[in-house]
Amino acid sequence: MLSTIYESWIFDLDKRFFNDKRKVLLFVDNCPAHPKTLLHELKAIQVVFLPPNMTSKLQPMDQGIIKNIKHHYRRSKMQRNLRRIDSGLEIDNINLLESIELLHKSWGAVTQFTIANCFHRASFTKDINKLFI
Repeated sequence: MLSTIYESWIFDLDKRFFNDKRKVLLFVDNCPAHPKTLLHELKAIQVVFLPPNMTSKLQPMDQGIIKNIKHHYRRSKMQRNLRRIDSGLEIDNINLLESIELLHKSWGAVTQFTIANCFHRASFTKDINKLFI
């Protein structure tokens, strides 16, 4: 990610949260595209940087969410191929649009419980039930 994309995204997000009168705590990994210089300009978002080399231990996405998305994606891709075989069609390469559609479907298949469990495993809370609103 480029820092200009990140800056634009975080300022837009901050403006939205500020207008909604919401305060947000955002955990961010140490990446050159995430500059620390703009933090004082944010009104509604407080950014906390994860320690270096700890991302895989602290980041909920690395605690199983990405693995779960990949599982659903591969399963959907296999189902697509089986449908093509059943229809007498060749298994061809998946195009970019189909790939994005499968990824969208795969993200939608990740359950609230899976996400909460990954936040729990990343030590965001001792009681997993507190993650459900």
